[in-house]
Amino acid sequence: RNSGREIITVNTPLCKVTVASQHHSESFETPSHSFQSFPDKIVKKFSTAAGEYTVSLEPAAGQAQFKCDPVKFFIVPADINRISLTPDPQAISCVVGQTTSIEVQAFDKYNNQIKFEEGVHIFDIVVNENLAQKLLLSFTPEYNGAVRIRDLCVRQAEVGTYHARITIKCVLEGKSTGDKNKIK
Repeated sequence: RNSGREIITVNTPLCKVTVASQHHSESFETPSHSFQSFPDKIVKKFSTAAGEYTVSLEPAAGQAQFKCDPVKFFIVPADINRISLTPDPQAISCVVGQTTSIEVQAFDKYNNQIKFEEGVHIFDIVVNENLAQKLLLSFTPEYNGAVRIRDLCVRQAEVGTYHARITIKCVLEGKSTGDKNKIK
């Protein structure tokens, strides 16, 4: 307040906040009178991109110097929203005794890839229960973010077309984390 008891407002920034990830970096200055939240453009840009982030604080131009250690935090992907199979499910076919390869990737609603991990995710190929005795499959999942199956093989089958679904369960949560995609 000045001598006339009037409030004096100063719009000089107090500090500069930087939020950075491997792919993005955004800075903004905070007003000297208050800092209550991140600007909407920062929240919208970073809150939907999974990854490791660092928040650092430094004095704005003309302010007293101070030291502040950066803080790291992580944004994890949301729940599985979409499964991608390579090759396309319509192109997957298995011949008795021959191996075929498929790759399964999962994405959340923000298009962040959900990384599958051995010991955390259980991958299975399930055939319709009525036909399960007529078809014998073997495969070994390789976990490297996606799940790669390089040795999917029909060991035994009666002549016909079979539909199967891929299931992915998260053993940490004890529930299925993936929707099913049918393969032929």
